[in-house]
Amino acid sequence: MTDSCPTVTLYLSAAHMPTVSRQLTTYLLQEHLAFLQTFHAEHQTEFTIFYPPGDSVVRLLLQTSESIHPVGLAATSTVDSSRAGEIGPLLQKLLEVCKPATHQS
Repeated sequence: MTDSCPTVTLYLSAAHMPTVSRQLTTYLLQEHLAFLQTFHAEHQTEFTIFYPPGDSVVRLLLQTSESIHPVGLAATSTVDSSRAGEIGPLLQKLLEVCKPATHQS
């Protein structure tokens, strides 16, 4: 994989890591997208997603962070503007899928 691969890092609480990982895996399988999931450590999981439009490869890192509110999600990205139009719809959907559900009483 090259360094030019767009990378999005999602920071979430440790309690949400298994649920978000499962939601993301389910979405990728339902959409028939090829992906590779790599577990780097208990606190970090990487998804390498092969996105057919434009033959793009997108790297999505799920990273736990102590500073994230228990039901929060924060993101950083290295996607440059020239590729944003090509992979933007995928990234937007990934953020929706990865958002931890809030429980209302």
